[in-house]
Amino acid sequence: MMFPVSENVLVPVPGVRVFEQFWEHSELGVRIPAPPWEISDRSSASEIASAAQAADLGMASIRISPNGNRPFRRRGPLSLVAAVPLKKGTGAALGQTAWVALVGIRLPLALFLFGGVGAQLAHQPVLVFLSGAGFYLMTSLVLHECAHVLAYRLLAGPEACAVLVRSATRLRVVRVVLPSSRDIMVTLAGPLAPMVVLGGILPWAQNLPLHTAVAGAVALAHLFLLALPFGDGNALRMAVRDHPAFPDRTVAKGDFPLHRNHG
Repeated sequence: MMFPVSENVLVPVPGVRVFEQFWEHSELGVRIPAPPWEISDRSSASEIASAAQAADLGMASIRISPNGNRPFRRRGPLSLVAAVPLKKGTGAALGQTAWVALVGIRLPLALFLFGGVGAQLAHQPVLVFLSGAGFYLMTSLVLHECAHVLAYRLLAGPEACAVLVRSATRLRVVRVVLPSSRDIMVTLAGPLAPMVVLGGILPWAQNLPLHTAVAGAVALAHLFLLALPFGDGNALRMAVRDHPAFPDRTVAKGDFPLHRNHG
């Protein structure tokens, strides 16, 4: 039996200028070698890597090929990615970020929420703990990315360029590099947000020790992200190395990308 070739197509994000040899997003400060427009099972490893890089940097979305000549379509070799420019205005950007995040996690969020309510009614503390951990983890992810966006727009301006990049398992913010002190604040805003919110509601949560403990563990997990060699951890190390307080570790500006990738 012959199966159709599975294919992905790249769709440039608005603001990306497409040339024969390269793609460029001047506001983000990103320029990459031109990736292939289509990726299939027959594409080379370098072509697949080039397309994946374009999506990772917020330059393009990856979709299933709309080829109408085939009897049915199969997902190609790359995971689907939706990349959209962040809306102008701080309030609009926060609403957009929250909505994009909630759409991506709506099924597990509902599962953990209703599962936790059912476990509470059935007096099953272990299931309450597990459902609560899942629910707090899902909501903390939304809070994390919204905090990045809020800090970025407050420090860089309400119309500062950024791109939201959502895949099946991640939501990331690709943004412009700021002066090092502001860059550090924007980077720290995401991992610190769950802990700050927990501290704010703690006086009203004293009668819910189990829920408070679960939320605290989730908040600490976000801080642990800063120790990892990618995402916020990598962004923080790059911002610190570029800070004038560490001249022995400062590298020429051109050696760093002109964007930050959170998530």
